[in-house]
Amino acid sequence: NKVALELNEEAKTELNISMFILFALLAGIPLVLATKITSSVLETIGYLKKGFEVINNSHDTDHRLDINGNDEITEISKCFNFYMDKLANIAKADQLVVDEISRVAKQMECGFVSVRVKAQGGSPSVQQAVNGLNHALGELEKATSEVSRVMSAVGQSDFTVQFELGKY
Repeated sequence: NKVALELNEEAKTELNISMFILFALLAGIPLVLATKITSSVLETIGYLKKGFEVINNSHDTDHRLDINGNDEITEISKCFNFYMDKLANIAKADQLVVDEISRVAKQMECGFVSVRVKAQGGSPSVQQAVNGLNHALGELEKATSEVSRVMSAVGQSDFTVQFELGKY
């Protein structure tokens, strides 16, 4: 009987130890998973933050986020990269306009007044400036043509020619 009681006590102790280990595992696994998931999410958010800092501290529109996954943060990263693609395309189109304005200015220095900026701006404000410049160039061409007409008549001693004042 004494041996049976000792065996019974030993079995209870082993059962208690087994139950404690099982409880520790069942409590520890979710804790480890939660820590791993939190760490992964925070790391991904860190990449997002770094991407925005690069953009805020420079004019680098070539920066893209390299975040892979299948969650909302990855979707935000994809949206960020898509937006950066759009900004890069706008910047390239605007740069083409600036380059063409320089070309038009050089042609005007040589006396060509019928030149226009043909490039399309990427941003609405740049396109508005192009439209305004092209309109002004058109008016300058009309005024130059009128001056040329009057000067030609004066050169032919036709003093009856009248210059249209206030039109230009």
